[in-house]
Amino acid sequence: MKLMWCIIFSCLVLASCASNPRTKRVEAVQKLQEEVEKLKQTKADKADSNVQLDDFKTEIQVLSGKIEESQHTLKILQKNIEKNNERLDRIISDYDKKIMSLEEANKKQDEKVTALEKNQDEKLDALEKKIEEERLKKAEKAEKAEKAQTSDVKADFSNGMKRFKNKEYASSITLFSRYIQNFPAGKSIKDARYYLADAYYAKKEYQDAILKFEEFKEKYPKDSHVPEALYKQGMSFVELGKKSDAKPFLTEVISNFPDSSFAKKAKGELEKIK
Repeated sequence: MKLMWCIIFSCLVLASCASNPRTKRVEAVQKLQEEVEKLKQTKADKADSNVQLDDFKTEIQVLSGKIEESQHTLKILQKNIEKNNERLDRIISDYDKKIMSLEEANKKQDEKVTALEKNQDEKLDALEKKIEEERLKKAEKAEKAEKAQTSDVKADFSNGMKRFKNKEYASSITLFSRYIQNFPAGKSIKDARYYLADAYYAKKEYQDAILKFEEFKEKYPKDSHVPEALYKQGMSFVELGKKSDAKPFLTEVISNFPDSSFAKKAKGELEKIK
């Protein structure tokens, strides 16, 4: 039994001695592989860096080209700006000259206008003076004419009576009408109204006669001519063929003015109408 255990122990010791160098080799190989991997990774990283560096150099070259191009464009722009500035300066200078010329021309024009306005003012003053003189002359002439016309108009009633008596009824109507229009409060206004109506009656313009006699009666209901006015209104209706319309007027003459000469005439006419 002891012998067996000794053999087993011996084998284990021998096995341990035999495995130590192998372990070291394995470790050395593993270490070498790690170093190789690191070296490969380093090379790869270096290659990537070189590629990136090349790309960077390329980009720098492109940017440099663009910068040069931009600088060239900038120089061209600067030259164009300088040219434009020179042109603008010339234009401004030309405009300044033109403005000065225009201002001078305007100044001369203003002087001419001022002189012309002064001349026009003098002419207008003279014209206004002349117009005023003419106006005064016309006013004086019109005043004289008005006075003469007023004097003539005042004579319209007396002239109308003359024409009426001469049986010039149309002209008397004109004169009486004008007198009534111009002198509604004249001393002869009442007679003018009556004889105006009577002139229409004498002229056989019966409708106007009826209306004018009516106006006369309304204004002067107590005048001595009222019976005659009523009678002539009735007779005007008879002449117009409106005998029924004539009756009230003839009857009123008889009723209200029985002592007048026209009451008797009215009775006779009423008997004819019946």
